[in-house]
Amino acid sequence: SDRRIEYADLLSPISRRPGPWTYWRFRPGPRPPNTETWERTDEIESALKRRLADPDHAVRAFVLRRIVREDLPLAVGSLSDWLRDESNPNHVAAILGALSSLPFADRRPLLEDCLRNHTCSTENRLEALSQLSKGLDGASAGRLLPLARDLEDGPVLAAVFAEFATRTSIDADALLLAKLDSQDANVRAAAVRALTSRESSSIRNHLGDLLDDPDIDVLRATVSAAGVFGIHDRADRVLELASFQDEELRRACLETLARLDDSRAVDIAADGLSNDVTRLAGLSYLERFGGPEQLADVVEVSESSLDAELQTAATRALAAWSDRSNADERDKLRQAIGRIQGRSGAPTLWYVTKPVTSAAADPVTSRWLSQMPSDITTADTLTAATPQIAVGADAQIMLAPSQNVDETVWLAAADVFVDAEMDVEFLASSDGTLAVWLNDNRLFKREAVTEFRPDSDRFEARLAAGW
Repeated sequence: SDRRIEYADLLSPISRRPGPWTYWRFRPGPRPPNTETWERTDEIESALKRRLADPDHAVRAFVLRRIVREDLPLAVGSLSDWLRDESNPNHVAAILGALSSLPFADRRPLLEDCLRNHTCSTENRLEALSQLSKGLDGASAGRLLPLARDLEDGPVLAAVFAEFATRTSIDADALLLAKLDSQDANVRAAAVRALTSRESSSIRNHLGDLLDDPDIDVLRATVSAAGVFGIHDRADRVLELASFQDEELRRACLETLARLDDSRAVDIAADGLSNDVTRLAGLSYLERFGGPEQLADVVEVSESSLDAELQTAATRALAAWSDRSNADERDKLRQAIGRIQGRSGAPTLWYVTKPVTSAAADPVTSRWLSQMPSDITTADTLTAATPQIAVGADAQIMLAPSQNVDETVWLAAADVFVDAEMDVEFLASSDGTLAVWLNDNRLFKREAVTEFRPDSDRFEARLAAGW
């Protein structure tokens, strides 16, 4: 067998000749396969294909790797026969890797055979499922249903159920419901998630019992489903589960309790701010049900990271509390928001006007330069603005479309507070003209109309301590 391997190693690169020379760059990658046939090409390729039926499976695996490396044609029949007899998981992985280069119609039966073969390793069966899933279109996806019925309960069937979660055209609800009683926890959890994603109301009557399941992953899936389907009569159980130490379960509980409009988990949400997994769910919950009593907790978590999503969630929570707080509390909340925005360098809470005419914009600008936009009441319709949370890592604000050709000016302002004087660089962009003020000083003005390019306008300024 060693000699046959040596012959294959020598023959495979010379089965074809190099193509026209091309520049390989200064640091070329691996040698590309040769592309030009010659008078011995057919003979060499036939000899290599015969070795795919070699009595020694190690020789087969070596030859297959060389065929793939040199991009030589493969015989599906020889791979099919070999796959049925192969028990070595490394060799099966090599076969599956080689199959990925063949037309899907040719390899589909082999992939299905591998999936049904419980003697194959789980990793290889999941790889076969991955290739099969990528090749199936809407018309052929139904093949997954009879395939799932042939599979034993385990991680492979759970992975097929994950396909059912997104392929809602497959009539899989009956099978998924039947597997809610599976002895395999992975299958039960996957069935719950699939039925939830498919918005199948047939699972509603099962969720109450599943909330007492002994497996933690099943509990996570069921808690999320209870929120989606509004299982209010088991809110007490969800609140109980929110005290468990499993972080993913606590996150699911907070999200579901918010969906169920249950305000009893404020302390649990506040405690969850110290954990990376539950932090965002906790902030979202506190946005609805918390208040200035949790201000210190939210400020502390905002100082722990400059992550854009975290900063936005913290600012959104404080802004929501402002709408239901008294004057003293609003002052504290405004200062906290200003500090968060000054520290992060990306203001997320903006006060944005509707589009106005150029003539109307001047008095609004004058008013804003002398008074914080957050202080202007909505009763003052001329100069009042609507709070808006910027989105994305670039903190973009979306302006309302203009209904009048004369209303071509939008104004937006944000409160920023810094503890000490500092030099900063501003990054901005707009597909129209742009002017920027810092307090009553105009820092930048661009009168030319340009296309939108992120951070295309850059200018420097010095921020004084305070607002």
